[in-house]
Amino acid sequence: MTTLYLCEKPDQGRIISQALGGGRKSNGGIEGDGWIVTWAFGHLLTPYMPDDYDEDLKRWNWETLPIVPEKFLFKPKDSRAGSQVKAIRSHMRRASKVVIATDADREGELIAYEILNELKWKGATARLWLSDLTIPAVTRSLASLREASETKPLYHAAAARMYADWIVGMNLSRAATLKMAAFGGKPLSVGRVQTPVLALIVDLERKITGFKPQDFFEIVATAATQDGDVRLRFAPSAEERLTDRAKADSLLQRVQGARGPLSVKTEAKKQAPPKLLDLATLQGEANSRFAWSADKALAVLQACYEKHQILTYPRTDCRYLPDEHKENIPTIAKNLGAINELAPLLGELGTPIQRDTVYNDAKITAHHAIIPTNKQADLSAVSEDERKLYIMVARFWCAAHMPDLEYLQTTISMDANGVPLRSSGRQITKPGWRSAFAGLAAAEDSKEEDDTLPPVKDGAAAQISDAKLEAKKTQPPARFTEKSLLKAMESVARYVDDPKAKATLKETSGIGTPATRAATIEVLKARGYVQLKKRSISPTDTGCALIDALKATAPAYADPVTTARWEDVLSRIATGSEPGLAKKFLGGIQGTVTRDVAVIKGAALDRMAGTGKASNGSFTPAQKKAYAAKLDGATPLKVSYDQRERAKALGARWDAAKKCWVALKGVDLAPFRQEGFCEA
Repeated sequence: MTTLYLCEKPDQGRIISQALGGGRKSNGGIEGDGWIVTWAFGHLLTPYMPDDYDEDLKRWNWETLPIVPEKFLFKPKDSRAGSQVKAIRSHMRRASKVVIATDADREGELIAYEILNELKWKGATARLWLSDLTIPAVTRSLASLREASETKPLYHAAAARMYADWIVGMNLSRAATLKMAAFGGKPLSVGRVQTPVLALIVDLERKITGFKPQDFFEIVATAATQDGDVRLRFAPSAEERLTDRAKADSLLQRVQGARGPLSVKTEAKKQAPPKLLDLATLQGEANSRFAWSADKALAVLQACYEKHQILTYPRTDCRYLPDEHKENIPTIAKNLGAINELAPLLGELGTPIQRDTVYNDAKITAHHAIIPTNKQADLSAVSEDERKLYIMVARFWCAAHMPDLEYLQTTISMDANGVPLRSSGRQITKPGWRSAFAGLAAAEDSKEEDDTLPPVKDGAAAQISDAKLEAKKTQPPARFTEKSLLKAMESVARYVDDPKAKATLKETSGIGTPATRAATIEVLKARGYVQLKKRSISPTDTGCALIDALKATAPAYADPVTTARWEDVLSRIATGSEPGLAKKFLGGIQGTVTRDVAVIKGAALDRMAGTGKASNGSFTPAQKKAYAAKLDGATPLKVSYDQRERAKALGARWDAAKKCWVALKGVDLAPFRQEGFCEA
């Protein structure tokens, strides 16, 4: 009886083999007494491309669309992958049981079942679920294997996502490219996730470039008291801003020289520490602190997890720990205290506080928050980037177990002849968890300013000794950074303006998954749809043109709301509670794609190409050349004056040289024939 452990990567396999007692190398794996450990290299298999099904599909043309395989087939992604599949097959022939030991998430489940399905495995199957790759943690998990059926719904969700991405990407990319080719466009890429993310970026850019600053005024005044001067301000909310200069001057006159008592209110307040890190928050913090891309942060985190086993599982969307992790507090605290950079902080930790906002079984999803493992980290053996990330995660763990930040919140106000003046500030009395970030940028959840006000008493007599108007301008929204874009992808409802659409989304409705969001940003960069300037992300002309084209013809693919709803369906598939949902979901995707390919094909060219103009309103040289070529081979049309709008809607163009309407070369003439604009 031989058990085969199927891992996602060689490093995982070596760690699991050590936990099993160690073994000997064996043809793409490691073999011991009654067990074999083998591995993939991520995805060994990749779905067929269209021309793998049919050689004729190498040519991009309308007649072959939509392309939807009756059954999706797979092939090794390269020769190395093919050799490893053969090695796994040979091991599987000797196995009586397979234990899936890939990453404990949707993608890990997909990687395993791609192999099991390809090799037609029908035997007993179990699941090893890991959040920690230290030997003791792996040993505990080996002793409590899960039934494979418990986690197989994750595979169904991942497969549905993969098939949907294939159907959307292959068909919409070809359709958009074929239509835009009339203007000399390059091949375009449309994706179920990447395109709505691009739409978020483009929509924000339009708000910024179309923003018209508005002047407004605030009153800044100095109130003199016997205990010193106090700076006060009249700064109405955004809805009630002073935009009228005459009104602002009138209020200023009332403030000047005003007398009256000050109202001073001081409250003792506490602020809890920031939550522990999930992947998106960690990537955002690394972007703010180290200027890392989301992709780099994930790569460094993956090395800390897999190569060094000093941080827990990376691709988590949870910021809590299970109650059983309380028993690890002494070990982790001792390990961190042995690191020179953290030793002073651990000296301040005292008795660690166990909060419900940290330890909460009810909040745990597939994985818990990212924290240091029980393994003593040897930071001399890791890279500088790995050290920086480990220390950052350790500081968040320390902060979570330290006392609350305590401070005095003081508000000073004065009625200056009916004009309410105000100032506020806070004075920290006990830094608590904030000591964990001493000398560093503030944590994500703690960005309040510390501003100590002068020690004036409640009821103190005051007179305005100086007052002036401060002219300001409203500011456009800030462009996305990778940090803020990850947040937008994680909770898209915050970035939806339409109240009806917003109401259909959950607070957690997002685009993509923790495992894929960083890669989505990298894809947009690589395809030239967005550019990074300093830390700000902005769309290129190509990116803007693609979104304009899709919004005019097939807007669902440029709509973050649609994709967020699809992600919600995939999450439901992953629970396994609705049999048949995956099939229904893919049927809906197929129907939508079939309809939208037809819409794009029949759309007028200017709708697809945003009138074919560059961002400055003029035709680019490439577009002029391509358009001239289309006119050379155009078909003349018979269009009366009162029929011109109908002809334009079908895609007709005016040829100034021939002084007639024409159908450009390559445009389907059938609609024009039906209207009698050209001969049958």
